[in-house]
Amino acid sequence: MQTKLYSRRVADGGTVELFVQHILNGQAFGSNVKFILNYHPSLAKISW
Repeated sequence: MQTKLYSRRVADGGTVELFVQHILNGQAFGSNVKFILNYHPSLAKISW
């Protein structure tokens, strides 16, 4: 099974900004991350 990665953009602020600062230590997301406006579309894509 292939893993698909979704995130909001860092510029959107909030949780994603804190994740990048504290978990990724300021590094950028990998090129395999698909950016979305909010989490609802990604949840719809992975929910059956």
